[in-house]
Amino acid sequence: MEKLNEDSLGQVAGGYLFNAKDIEGADKKYPWEIIDGDGDVKGRFKEYKEAAKTAKEMGIEPMVIDWERLQELRRPVH
Repeated sequence: MEKLNEDSLGQVAGGYLFNAKDIEGADKKYPWEIIDGDGDVKGRFKEYKEAAKTAKEMGIEPMVIDWERLQELRRPVH
């Protein structure tokens, strides 16, 4: 499990969980990701349980999003 430092914890405002297991180039050993409101990865975990626990500690309700929603978060706002 990847530990997040205090700076990372403070930078997450809202967020989600994403399972990247089927995404090409993703870390297959750590497929569960905590995603911030901009779509950036803030932590990677082996299991959902670890990711959800850390998300809750960060004040994030552990809502799982799909690939399409993640791409929407990453689109630049014009």
